[in-house]
Amino acid sequence: MTTAVPDNMRPSLRTVADDASPVHADGCQNDPQRETVQDCVYGDPDGARRVAVFGDSHSAQWVPTLQAYAAETGDVRIESYTKSSCPAVEATVLIKGVPYASCDRWRTAVRDHLIADPPELVVISSLSHYGLAGVDDEATRRERWAAGAQTMVRELEQAGAEVLVIADTPQFDTTPATCASADVADVSGCAVPRDEGLDLPLQAAERGGVEAAGGRWVDLGDYICDPSSCPVIIGDIFVYHDVNHLTATFAAYLTPVLRGPLDELLGIPASPSP
Repeated sequence: MTTAVPDNMRPSLRTVADDASPVHADGCQNDPQRETVQDCVYGDPDGARRVAVFGDSHSAQWVPTLQAYAAETGDVRIESYTKSSCPAVEATVLIKGVPYASCDRWRTAVRDHLIADPPELVVISSLSHYGLAGVDDEATRRERWAAGAQTMVRELEQAGAEVLVIADTPQFDTTPATCASADVADVSGCAVPRDEGLDLPLQAAERGGVEAAGGRWVDLGDYICDPSSCPVIIGDIFVYHDVNHLTATFAAYLTPVLRGPLDELLGIPASPSP
């Protein structure tokens, strides 16, 4: 945790809002109306190892991590399928209290596309805070979410793809960059308590569903938060480009943490110890 804005901070407070996953600038993230199954490719377009990113913008935020991994590893093709506020979990989410039917149709189309031509690996991550259609209490919401995660992971695994689900990242009430700009000498008050920024009970339920279906669930919370809070600057890197998305710089910085699971799921031998 860094408590003041460093002179060498990456990205700067002026540019942090634009330091996002490339899918946004490239037009590869579907808006709430568009239901096209995308053909956006990153990494090595001819790579023999295919990795699909599937879900909402919290899946999209890991594309820079996978790009860095592909650049280091070689022979990795990244296919991106993301849609605004549309998780890959098989559950109907609510947008402004209304069932998000466009999401359900797009999710089904992408699922069918991946099942018909399965990649080696599908990477999924999702915002934790969706309301779900027909659900009025937290216990039922967690159960429905876990069941939806289990259903999607099982279907993809049965088609022949490995599935890696990354736990959600923190959510803030105030844009971190706005908070940090108010007092660059002391940004400690911009941190969010860990148990408020993260929906830990839902994460536990999601993990159960993913692992029951044979998927791999990874929690990077200890690399983003300390035991009690989630800061906005770690080292010389600003962590969030808005209230609930990592900067592309920080997402790429986390590449070494995901290398082990990615290597294992893609069948890449571990590098020998020096």
